[in-house]
Amino acid sequence: MLLELRIKNYLIIDDLNINLQNGLNILTGETGSGKSIILEAIEGLFCTRLNIDLIRPGSEKAYLEGTFLLNSAVREWLLEQELNEVLESEIDENIIISREISLKGNSRVRINGILVSAKQMPELGDLLLEVHGQSSEQNLLKNKNQLYFLDEFCGTPQVQLRKSYKNKYNAWLSLKNEIEKDYSLLREREKELDYLNFQLDEIKMLELDDENEEINLKKKIEKLSKAEQIKDLISQITFVFNEAEENTSAQFGKIYRHLQECSRYDDTFANYAKQVSVLQEQMTDIMGELEDYVQNFDNEIEDLNSLNQRSNSIQKIRRKHGLQTLAELIVLQNELEKKINNLQNLSVNLEIKQKKLNLQKKELLDLAEKLSANRLIKAKKLTDKINLELESLSLKASEFKVDCQKSADSQLNSDGLDKVDFLFRANQGDVLRPLNKAMSGGELSRIMLLLKVILSTDNIIIFDEIDTGTSGKVSRLIGEKLAKLALKQQVLCVTHQPLVAAFADFHYTVNKIHAESDTKLQFKLLTNENEQIAALVDLMSGQKDKTLAKQYVQELISDSKAKKLEFV
Repeated sequence: MLLELRIKNYLIIDDLNINLQNGLNILTGETGSGKSIILEAIEGLFCTRLNIDLIRPGSEKAYLEGTFLLNSAVREWLLEQELNEVLESEIDENIIISREISLKGNSRVRINGILVSAKQMPELGDLLLEVHGQSSEQNLLKNKNQLYFLDEFCGTPQVQLRKSYKNKYNAWLSLKNEIEKDYSLLREREKELDYLNFQLDEIKMLELDDENEEINLKKKIEKLSKAEQIKDLISQITFVFNEAEENTSAQFGKIYRHLQECSRYDDTFANYAKQVSVLQEQMTDIMGELEDYVQNFDNEIEDLNSLNQRSNSIQKIRRKHGLQTLAELIVLQNELEKKINNLQNLSVNLEIKQKKLNLQKKELLDLAEKLSANRLIKAKKLTDKINLELESLSLKASEFKVDCQKSADSQLNSDGLDKVDFLFRANQGDVLRPLNKAMSGGELSRIMLLLKVILSTDNIIIFDEIDTGTSGKVSRLIGEKLAKLALKQQVLCVTHQPLVAAFADFHYTVNKIHAESDTKLQFKLLTNENEQIAALVDLMSGQKDKTLAKQYVQELISDSKAKKLEFV
């Protein structure tokens, strides 16, 4: 149930609060007055995306908010979506859904103030409201939707059973597709194994174990490629230290002796002499290490060719597989090993999967049989119920049938084993045919209304001009059905028909208020019978004599009240 709707800076609406009641809520107004904007705003709470064109000109953002009575289906859905925070923050068994869209395109959706994903909203919308516009009855022409209607008539356990079946069916279908791919692989296994083994052997020949090897090789090759320059520089250092006429080693000795001589006159110089001696020893050690480096360097230079070959081999294989790093090549090697192992064990794995598939199918068939049994029983009951109600909507010469056919070869589909077809004939002597071949738009609207009366739920149900194109008598009958439906669930209906509007439990008028540079929408609840009479007289704009129209409307409202008392 929708308790309150707030719309701000949305199209021509600046700021509007609407309080709706349980029962039949009727919206009337001239064509183009903005009635559909109200309905679009309700639907806008549950769509995945709102267009910035909906923002009222001159505003930065639009805001929609709906307060709904929390039902058991929504509570279960919130738990499934792991939105426990929403339930913890519920207020008086209500949930508040809000939607904000800015000119920058930013959109925020909240439930009880908690941010949620817009992608989740359509599913939530299905649990809170049903919208039937002038063309939505076309959904009734689809066999899948007809099957869903029948399941709803069967009751909640049937709907839950179908949901459980569908989840298991999807898992079964996924495994079935996986097995088919495995069989395809099995047929090509030897060829595939040869190719994978060739790739793996090529990589294994490199004996990779260090993902940094290629980087280190590059550094080493760069160093060895400068071998002559390095050896020349070390040779010059050795010459300067040991062999030059004024070599560094001799200079250190001379400095040391002079400092020692000075220390005879001042002890401070003894410490300096000692430090110079240490420096000389360090330099001698360094020169020894440089000599060792050169000797080892000569051995490394001999390996340069093999290092280049190693680097080129790694680079060639890496590039062959379109990889950027050696680490990626090592990952590929591991993946190839896994693929080869899986292919080698494919027959064993296939046997295991096939047994699992057979068990899943048996379980699916059991569930599908239960679904079928319920559908076959309820198809007859739904047929009888609708035929019983046809006369009440001026379709007394018509016949309706729910035809439920079970697959003869036990061919499973996503909903079980059955195909459901709603059949109809408008006149005696006609043959029963599918709805899309047997019904006019007006007849289809009336059948949809009958189904809604029979399959009432906790959802808010919205009808947008369901009575379009109907005659006075039929409009009256539609009004009666809406009033009857509103005893079980909240109904919101947009209409241009006084015969329908007269049944309102709560009547609202919608008008556009035009200013010099602005247009606003006015939404008003009619609080007394005089206001309702005036609104219905306005709907009968073709009547020249307002007195007669008023008298007619008074009788209409009086008759409608009497009729509604019969339903209680």
